[in-house]
Amino acid sequence: HVVCALYVPEVQFANVISMEPIVLQYVPHERFNKTCYLCEEQGRESKAATGACMTCNRHGCRQAFHVTCAQMAGLLCEEQGCEIDNVKYCGYCKYHFNKVSRKDRERPKQKLKKATESLNTAVNTVTVSTEKVSVDVTKQTAPRPFDIKPTQTSTCM
Repeated sequence: HVVCALYVPEVQFANVISMEPIVLQYVPHERFNKTCYLCEEQGRESKAATGACMTCNRHGCRQAFHVTCAQMAGLLCEEQGCEIDNVKYCGYCKYHFNKVSRKDRERPKQKLKKATESLNTAVNTVTVSTEKVSVDVTKQTAPRPFDIKPTQTSTCM
């Protein structure tokens, strides 16, 4: 799953643009030996030990769960990474997810929203001119840029 590739740190994309194929060779076997506590809570014990698990992002917490189970439970987050424009994909167990402040979970989204708003503002202020240019072929010279008069102007939205 693409979502698993984003949230399990050892999983890689062979091609990051197309996000495929997904390379699993660097995933440690320990991830496949963990049991998903969310599957167990839902009565899916037979699936709890199937596939790779991630662990709670809270330091010291050993709760393990499938990325897709955490996604369905709403426990996945995007937090600010090491770089200002970098996002860290992580998840928390139910207990620690509720302890993480709402502000911390939403911070990357707010920064992305601010960046998007800034970009939209910049785009909205760009003016595009549609110009009709006539060239007198008898003179065999093209008009100079300052001789061209725009006939219609519109603002990008």
